[in-house]
Amino acid sequence: MTGRQADHDDGVLERHLDALLDELVVAWRGHPRQIRHQMAEAEAHLRDATAEGIARGLDEPDAEADAVARFGPMRALAAAEAQRRRRSMPQVVVDCLVSGWWLGALGALAVGVSGFFRWRWY
Repeated sequence: MTGRQADHDDGVLERHLDALLDELVVAWRGHPRQIRHQMAEAEAHLRDATAEGIARGLDEPDAEADAVARFGPMRALAAAEAQRRRRSMPQVVVDCLVSGWWLGALGALAVGVSGFFRWRWY
């Protein structure tokens, strides 16, 4: 197989991974590192499942098809990952309160430091 053919392998596994990438890009909107990690994990899982199928006596295309069938639909996986990454309203409120507290503490520290220097040098 030439390099060009290897780059454009249209096996079941490759098409499934391409579909996963498409779904993750749409679902996650601009989180390339998480997409790369999810893709690497999915590919490793599918390749391991394909190897298990071959060890059970299936030929490679059938082993890939079996691995893809057991893996499940891409849209469901991408939606589950996007849902897992969403924050609930109570989490957002707590984050805002904590951020506000830190901002207030930093402001109080700045006022205290400026008062100290004003007292010290005047």
